[in-house]
Amino acid sequence: MDDPVKIKMPASYAGAQAIGFSDTEGYISLINPQNPLPVVIAGGGLAPSPTGSVPAPPALRGETAQSMQSASFEPAPDRPVVLTLSGEWTGSVTIRRSGDGGATFHNLTAGGSSWGVYTANACEPFWQEPVSGAQLALFIQIDSGTLSYEVAQ
Repeated sequence: MDDPVKIKMPASYAGAQAIGFSDTEGYISLINPQNPLPVVIAGGGLAPSPTGSVPAPPALRGETAQSMQSASFEPAPDRPVVLTLSGEWTGSVTIRRSGDGGATFHNLTAGGSSWGVYTANACEPFWQEPVSGAQLALFIQIDSGTLSYEVAQ
């Protein structure tokens, strides 16, 4: 194999380090511009998909002083979804997921435990959806005050 990495030093000794990965035959394949590390980049303004890059969906934003279910948010696959809750309010916000176009929604769980239930202001990534077409919605229970919310990627 012709080594595309050339090291030239004024001294007769140079310690070198290289990064590589296993090729299809099980040999080390050095990383270089013609042979980049085989990775998928997620995040930023676009998400990877089998058909190319998918733009981030419009953010779901609103404000309420009453209990309600938000409109659905369809996240681009394989990107973090960020929830922002703000305002002077008491109550709870439960995030639920639908895989059937919004006909039924299920509570989120992680390791079998409840996930995605908030009782205070927050700003954090809470989910990364692997399935194209799945939907998320906020089920909001307001006891008092006004809640502002945003779900975005």
